[in-house]
Amino acid sequence: MPPRRESPPAARAAALATGLPAGLVAWRIARSGYWSARLQGRIPVHARYWTALAERDGDPLYVAVGDSTAQGLGARDPAGSYVGQLERRLPGRLRVVNLSVCGARLGDVISALLPRLAALDTDRALVTFAAGANDIIDFDADRFTAELAVICDALPRHALLAELPSFYVAPYQARVRAANAILHELADARDLAVVPLFAATNRLGVAALATHHARDLFHPNDRGYGVWARAFLGPASARVSELTGR
Repeated sequence: MPPRRESPPAARAAALATGLPAGLVAWRIARSGYWSARLQGRIPVHARYWTALAERDGDPLYVAVGDSTAQGLGARDPAGSYVGQLERRLPGRLRVVNLSVCGARLGDVISALLPRLAALDTDRALVTFAAGANDIIDFDADRFTAELAVICDALPRHALLAELPSFYVAPYQARVRAANAILHELADARDLAVVPLFAATNRLGVAALATHHARDLFHPNDRGYGVWARAFLGPASARVSELTGR
């Protein structure tokens, strides 16, 4: 499946108006489109990195299911993604299989990534899932529920399911809260662990758009991905310890 081109919501960029001069805000918004296009050009670089890394020996297996954030778009290099930063914080040497596609929505996860997940032996694996942000722009609660239910049913019971991150501004923030309520309901019904990514990102406040995001004003930067990695770290460490006895 080819990568989907992503456009940062203008409302998120407009939030930079808080505490910044109007001229600077206008410049940042105007330049966000340029940087979005620049990041699109990085997609093949990230894809090649993760393909090569999947061939590295390691135990246990770490499988990341997601979208461009799992690929690490917005970081200085793919290793700066939350997947890369999390893997470096975990004990031992893991084999990393990154099942993600830039621009993926939940429907794309179902069609393109779940078959690849099913082909892996995940009984002795750490599995993380973080996707759904690309469904917020034209959010449909019924479709989101139906598609996320399919994904939750396909994930192993030990998988770690991340909340959607904060979008900071209306109307997207209300949609994210609604999506996360759905996510919690589905996860609770299946006894899946939920990673509190919304709280971890939302506590940074709207200034995070300037400090923890890439210049497209949509993807996290290395600092932002560090927040994501720390949100996953506790339950991920517990899972790896369970698998390795460390």
